[in-house]
Amino acid sequence: MRPIEHTRWQLVNRIDFSVIIVTYNSERCIKKCIDSVQSALADCEYGYEIIVVDNNSQDATVEIVKGLPKIKLIENKKNVGFSTANNQAVERARGEILFFLNPDARVLSPEVFRAVHKVFNDNAHVGCVGVRMVDESGETVLSGFSFEAWWMAVVRLLTMDIVNLRIIRDKKYIKRMNTCGLPASVDWVPGGAIFILRDVCKAVEGYDNSFLYNEDVDLCKRIKEKDLDCIQTLCNSIVD
Repeated sequence: MRPIEHTRWQLVNRIDFSVIIVTYNSERCIKKCIDSVQSALADCEYGYEIIVVDNNSQDATVEIVKGLPKIKLIENKKNVGFSTANNQAVERARGEILFFLNPDARVLSPEVFRAVHKVFNDNAHVGCVGVRMVDESGETVLSGFSFEAWWMAVVRLLTMDIVNLRIIRDKKYIKRMNTCGLPASVDWVPGGAIFILRDVCKAVEGYDNSFLYNEDVDLCKRIKEKDLDCIQTLCNSIVD
């Protein structure tokens, strides 16, 4: 993304960030998630929209979202899955930068949006950006990774999905990246909090809905195949 000259009308009406949240029975966390996003962006100069895609929740998730201001809600009649729901939101998104956020995550600071916007604005070769995440105790969690070795692909083919999910996230099996605390190029970043240029997301045709797990790994791989970088920022900005 390169700096763009805007008219006064465009500055008033532009949308810099489209925040995309997929929910399913998320009544316990969705309000805290949305409140944190709105609070962070209220302190920024960026235009934004929040799109929630609900996968036929059976609890009060939809009612809670409808009670919040300025939310675009897509209600699915059935659970179409994480990837398809995200792609539905991408089709309606107007922001230059898409921010895919899990409903049980919270944004800690407006600095995350400033840092991410600067990375995209200063580097035309960047396709997606991840942020360093912390848990509820404030400990940094793994949030930048290298692609698995060939033998890990064999493991995933020979074992159950739940085992695959545990292994792919286990630091004993994944090379940790960005230990120096500086913005760094990584192979992939977790999809629970990932920023992607809208044009890039559409160029790679979004999430592949054939994946049950590890959609984020596949998406980052296809972005890198376009000769674009995945960058992890240095700020601890998301509670996951």
